[in-house]
Amino acid sequence: MKKVLSLSVISLLGFYLPLHTTHAAQVPSLKTFSQDPKNVDALYKAFEEMRKAGSADPTSLTYRTSLEYWANIHGYYGNGPRANSKLKETKKQVVDDCLNNAGATSEERKLCTDFERAYDSIKEQTPPDAVAQKVWATCPHSHNFVDEYGETIRVIDANFLPWHRLYLHYFERTLRKASQNSELQLPYWKYDDSLTQQGILLPEIFRMSGKSTYDAYRTSNLNKGRNFILPEAISAREAMNFDNFYSFSKMLEGQPHGAMHCAVGMNCNAPHMGQVPAAGNDPIFYLHHRNIDRIWQAWMVKKAAGKTIDVEWAKKELTQLDPLLQATKTKLIPLDFDQKYIFVDENGQEVVRTLADAFKPEFMPDYQELDVYTGAEPKLMASNLNSPLGNHAALHLDRINILGNKKSTVAFVDETGKLQLQNAKPAQSYLLIQNIELINSPQMTYAVYMVNKKDLSKKSYLTTFSFFGAGDSHGHDEFVAHGHTAVRKNVMLNDISLMVSDNLTEIGAKHINDFELIFEPTDLTAHPSGAQTENSGIKIGQISLISQAVE
Repeated sequence: MKKVLSLSVISLLGFYLPLHTTHAAQVPSLKTFSQDPKNVDALYKAFEEMRKAGSADPTSLTYRTSLEYWANIHGYYGNGPRANSKLKETKKQVVDDCLNNAGATSEERKLCTDFERAYDSIKEQTPPDAVAQKVWATCPHSHNFVDEYGETIRVIDANFLPWHRLYLHYFERTLRKASQNSELQLPYWKYDDSLTQQGILLPEIFRMSGKSTYDAYRTSNLNKGRNFILPEAISAREAMNFDNFYSFSKMLEGQPHGAMHCAVGMNCNAPHMGQVPAAGNDPIFYLHHRNIDRIWQAWMVKKAAGKTIDVEWAKKELTQLDPLLQATKTKLIPLDFDQKYIFVDENGQEVVRTLADAFKPEFMPDYQELDVYTGAEPKLMASNLNSPLGNHAALHLDRINILGNKKSTVAFVDETGKLQLQNAKPAQSYLLIQNIELINSPQMTYAVYMVNKKDLSKKSYLTTFSFFGAGDSHGHDEFVAHGHTAVRKNVMLNDISLMVSDNLTEIGAKHINDFELIFEPTDLTAHPSGAQTENSGIKIGQISLISQAVE
């Protein structure tokens, strides 16, 4: 088994996987970037100019350099190729569901007003020319569609990370030109740089009302510095556990990517950050995705183990199928290195790139630091461990409802008291959560923990269900055609696959009867403002605990 690099930095608030590079002109973290007032002023100016460009003639080259245009490349509400055409219906349903869930407190009802204001800030659009028709809403990512038999198919698109790398490359060039500072770089928001005892404080650069990096439509009190994002939301532990790219990409897209979209974006109930067709309207989106790209680069550096990361390496190392992913009812769109994607450059001119370009040096950022927050010591990462349960028989829990505002607990049961072992080989244990359906538009999501039954203080975080994109066609016409909107009502989430040998070890579980799973309602912040009725939540078709022998 491959070993994770040794621990070099331990924080009182979390643990990191340390990886470093030593090249010139490195992309800085937002923390380092903000230490120079000239950088901050340049960033303010850049976003201000890009916002102004949104009022230009929609058929002009100037409009193509606007923040609005770049947001639309990611997704948009309106009419046209790959558009989400359900803005009005979505707004009405979300606000109505919020009011139905809200209790008697003014804070809960104010939240519904916040949702309504956020939707009112978005306008429906139509691509103004042939270029916009080609480039708007071209982001490849996980989504659902309904087949001809009426069955919802869950799709994982592995081109998600390379596409965003190319997208950010041209966005940064556009941002730099708008700033009139030839040295401006798009920094990454390293979430744990603002980790406090209460949680993650939104960096000041995003909280300055009146500045171009400010967005009024974020989770309650984040902008005021009176609310904090939970540390669990930023953990890349489960993603970094995987050595297979497809499983890594699937997990990273859910967390921290999707989790942070929801943490900033009203638990993904409303625009901007919380809705795929609107997320790019918030400047924080671009620094968030820069950090997701950084985590991907850290993963590749670990996997490459000193080898050069280039197109040939990627074709060899990133294309193997994962039997674990194949075991779930998910359709995989694999990496397609010849796939062409269209963007615009800093002059508004159309450019065509292939996915393979994302692995060329000019498109591969060199990051100042590559340590990844996991919330666990490297020695407790699953890739370093064998399961304390051994190579065991598969166990299943069927038809589980997680509803309302209270904790729910489920547990596997070994009725014989002696878990059947397949053989004496060392193994990894995996937890599969499949056929996840959202019931009655839940306002809160659920964090999942593994807990020692005999000592509840021994608790290990697993994952949080991400609602980012839930129920959203994101440009897939067949999904819209079947009447689905961006409303979280009886829609499916992607299946979740977790390596849990480390979690079992962390809580001291040595037998199947030693632990249980706890589902805790959350909106991913320290001070939730939403409410949830007893008949809203999540329905899970099956939770499985399986093992695979380690070769």
